[in-house]
Amino acid sequence: MKGTLTNGQNSTPIDFKRTGEASVELIPASPAVSKELEGDWEGPIQTPNGAVRLGFHFKNMPDNTVAATMDGGLPLNDVKQTGRKVEFGIKIGHASFEGTLNKEGAELAGQVIHEGDSGPLTLRKKQALPAWAHLG
Repeated sequence: MKGTLTNGQNSTPIDFKRTGEASVELIPASPAVSKELEGDWEGPIQTPNGAVRLGFHFKNMPDNTVAATMDGGLPLNDVKQTGRKVEFGIKIGHASFEGTLNKEGAELAGQVIHEGDSGPLTLRKKQALPAWAHLG
């Protein structure tokens, strides 16, 4: 693959050559989740630079697995729901989440673990817009 690497005012031609067989590690499928967990969730997490809003998305698929992603399309791995207990990993971010879904199914409160540190994260389920709200 040939191209140009550009950094500000500077550009350099570049030529990539594969030196071995392609190796891609796919994230194994996770089992479907409850209807309560299925949907879009969001909440703030504190960072050294202030609060950042995180969004997570769970969609059950016809093959009884769940397509789970974080905003930006980052895949979640090892999604597990046991009753109200919910766990998932964010492999690309070296992080995981462990929490509990409240009895109303509207809040998921728990901890994010990232490289040995942990912090609280409470996610709230985003309400879907009614069908009439999508009309032009």
